[in-house]
Amino acid sequence: MAGWSYAWIAQLSWDTDSWTAPLDSVRVPPGDDTGRATAAQLTALVGRLGATEQAPLFVHDTGYDPVGLTVDLDGVRAQVLVRIRSDRVFYTDPPERAPGAIGRPRRHGRRFACDDPATWGDPDDRLSVNDDQYGHVEVTAWRCLHPRLGRRGRWRHHPGPLPIVGGTIIRVQVQHLPKHDTRAVKTLWLWHAGAADADLDACWRAYIRRFDIEHTLRFGKHTLGWVTPACAIPPRPTGGPGWSWRPTPSCAWPAGGGRPAAAVGAAPADPAAVALAGAAGVSTPCVRAGVPGQRAETLRALPGPPQGPPVRPRTPLPGHQEDRLTRHHRHQHAPDPSAATSARPPG
Repeated sequence: MAGWSYAWIAQLSWDTDSWTAPLDSVRVPPGDDTGRATAAQLTALVGRLGATEQAPLFVHDTGYDPVGLTVDLDGVRAQVLVRIRSDRVFYTDPPERAPGAIGRPRRHGRRFACDDPATWGDPDDRLSVNDDQYGHVEVTAWRCLHPRLGRRGRWRHHPGPLPIVGGTIIRVQVQHLPKHDTRAVKTLWLWHAGAADADLDACWRAYIRRFDIEHTLRFGKHTLGWVTPACAIPPRPTGGPGWSWRPTPSCAWPAGGGRPAAAVGAAPADPAAVALAGAAGVSTPCVRAGVPGQRAETLRALPGPPQGPPVRPRTPLPGHQEDRLTRHHRHQHAPDPSAATSARPPG
């Protein structure tokens, strides 16, 4: 629906299932910068989480600007992992300036092109593992790389020299897709930056689990009906475009609860008390089977939309095709005046 754009944050699981634990949802008004809105949302969530053993790792798809997120989250105890295109170009730090050298100092060093193996050089870190779903997985990383920014987009009106934003470039190559899918295997390129060094095993597995949120979004749209314009908005719970609270679809509920909280339109749960569905032993088909009936029962109890004045039929405009057809129809079906005169009785 136009104007109903939301940015979600959901906790992922390392298990091979589609369960997620949504933690936060913020509406992004039309015209706002999605990257800055996401960075503000992540900053607020990190503040609510408080002191944690490890810096939280936030995984994003290619729709997000990795450099912009890194700049906006500077000073926040968080890590960002963003998928990048396979034709991106980065640069190393320039070599040390020789004593007595003249001219402007160099800002960029050796060129690193993701689609040109001759420019890669030796990786700074490497990982080789065997996975049940993807077979043999090779993960390599090059640290301290940065892109060459241009004065376009968010950097068009940047005062002074453009910043040098460094990060770690990660390349993931798998042997095959899950269930031996016949699609071609593509090389995965990731950008990592933040308050901790990149854990290669956690990074590649975290991005693979990111696709679980797509099932959550489809569940909210198709099963909960959040994009159905005819759905009335109840007074409680508040904040959602449908009959349930948007950040907690029925794949997450308070720990210890017998059933999903949002499946019955309950109040939002405390994010600290949200548990994944696998801990309660409830399967996805069971939840999907019960929600449509509860949604229909809830919608019947909601007040209907306000009734406005009756709509009058539209009058065709003069000269319009519809008006010409109407006049043509009246001309063909009009009674013959001569016939009516001849039928009149004499006298």
